[in-house]
Amino acid sequence: MLFRSVDTEGLLAVATRVWEVVDATSAQVAAAYHFAESDLLRTDAHRMAMLWEGLLSGRAKVISFAYEVSRILGVPVEGPYAVVVADPGPATADPAQLRQKLAGQEIVSVWQARSDALVGVLALRQPTLEGVLDPVREALASRAGVSLVVRGLAEVDTTYRQAMLARRTVAANK
Repeated sequence: MLFRSVDTEGLLAVATRVWEVVDATSAQVAAAYHFAESDLLRTDAHRMAMLWEGLLSGRAKVISFAYEVSRILGVPVEGPYAVVVADPGPATADPAQLRQKLAGQEIVSVWQARSDALVGVLALRQPTLEGVLDPVREALASRAGVSLVVRGLAEVDTTYRQAMLARRTVAANK
């Protein structure tokens, strides 16, 4: 067997350089991943905002859009609905938490935080607001307006305007 002398200093220098390249490459891959992830989140948030804009402006009168809203938000196309518009604030800061809190009371809802208000669409089990207003009031703890009940997503734009008007008639909390 023939042994050659190994330049340990040289080998250590090469190994160090290899690990520096691996570290630098890993950092670049991680940065690219985080950039792509945040880009996807921005795209998803933009898509969701456009969906809500369409819903609240009346695009759900087009049945294909109503079915898209139904699929993405997880609510039925037809059925009794009401809309809640509340003042934004710390108590209403997390729409997902608000949705969960009301789900615990067996109230199906979806929420969107907007710059001037928190908007909730309530998918009701019956065509009345009976048993819904108190849990919603407790969950919100801020000034809010509630619409009348309508028959489906196609009419949510009307209920949104009603809830906005109702909120303006309530005295602001001081």
